[in-house]
Amino acid sequence: MPLDMAASIRSGDLKGASKLGLSDCVGCGACSYICPSSIPLTHLFNYAKGELILQDKARQKMEATKLLAQRREQRMEREARDREALMAARRAAAAEKKAQQAEQDAAKQEASA
Repeated sequence: MPLDMAASIRSGDLKGASKLGLSDCVGCGACSYICPSSIPLTHLFNYAKGELILQDKARQKMEATKLLAQRREQRMEREARDREALMAARRAAAAEKKAQQAEQDAAKQEASA
C-alpha cells in the first residue's frame, strides 16, 4: 500500500494517493525504515499532505473571492436601482414643482388681466 501511494504521488496523482489512505498515515517512518529500496516514503507522504493542504487553501480562497465578487455585483446592482429610484423621485418632484409654478403664473396672469 505505501508503495502504491508513493507511485501515485510521484506521478502527480495526489487525489489517488489520498484515496489509497494518505490521510491515514501518521508519519511514524516505519515504512521508510523497512523499505528494502530505501525509498523515502515518509518524505513523499509529508510532501503530498502539504500539497493537498495548499490545494485546499487555494480552493477555499478562490471560493471566497467568488463570493466577494458576487456580493459586490449584487451591491452594485442594488445601488444602481436605488440611484435610479432617487433620480426618478427627483424628476417627479421637479415636474410637480414646475406644474405648480405654471399654475401660479397662470393665476397671476388672470388676476392681472
